Formats: sequence, C-alpha cells, structure tokens
Amino acid sequence: MPASFYLPVVRGVIRCGYCGHPIVLPFATLELNAAQEWWPNGRDWLYLACPECRRIAAHARCSNETLRRQDLVPDRLLIRISYLCPGISCAVPVQFHIFGDTTIIGATNSRLRDLIEEGYWTGLTPCGHAIGRIGDQEIRFDVIHGGSELLGCNRKT
Repeated sequence: MPASFYLPVVRGVIRCGYCGHPIVLPFATLELNAAQEWWPNGRDWLYLACPECRRIAAHARCSNETLRRQDLVPDRLLIRISYLCPGISCAVPVQFHIFGDTTIIGATNSRLRDLIEEGYWTGLTPCGHAIGRIGDQEIRFDVIHGGSELLGCNRKT
C-alpha cells in the first residue's frame, strides 16, 4: 500500500437523527458562519439521507473529524435532489442529499425518480409532506464536489 493510504484525513461527520449511524461527508465542512450562503450557516437545514437506514433527517451542523483514509468509503459522491413539493397549494422547495454508490451513480435520472417515488428514501419535506411524491415536475440531480457547494434547504429560494 502507498504511504498516503494510511495518512489521516479530515471529513465532516453527521450522526443520523434516526439510527445514530455516523454519516461521513466526502469533504471537510467549513465552520458555522451566518454570513456564508453554504451550509452550515445557522439558518438553513441540510436534509441528508442516511446511507444505513435511508431515512432523511434535517441537520443544522456537523463536526469535522480526523479519520483514517482506509476507513473511508472510496468513490462515494454526494448528490443533491431538488424539486418543488407537489402538495396541494404548497410548492415549497424540497432539497435533500443522498450518497451515490455505483448503483445510484450509474442510474439514469428516470431511475432515480422511480427510487424517490417508490419510497427508497423516507422522510419529511420542510413543509411536513412526505418525501416521495414528485408527480411529473422537473427534478434536479446535482453532484456536490465540495463544501462551498453544500447548501441547506432555504425555504425563501
């Protein structure tokens, strides 16, 4: 093994609000700062699906932890899913994040859409409606490459 494989790395870590599983982000996060647009900023919630129990919980912050490189899941991407809540007279922006493994990353947008509709991930939207109903509206899937692209769900946008 190359020596770099054993060097420690810093990553953002969030505990699942349901099962307590440590969710390791693929990058370190910035310190809590109300002036910044990206998360954590103290006003927006990050909706994140736990890779263990697949339930979506809202998070206000996380901690940066030093981990062993060999303990990280390789080639894991964070994907943001965005759409408008289809609840009657609702249209609140819904945004949650999932981790992509080879199964998810290789899926087409229509397959990801089917997974959402089938209830692969469960949880509530910021307005309290169940995640899963999206109807025929446009849905966005964006790969998050770093902390400055990590945005919490801001109901005003």
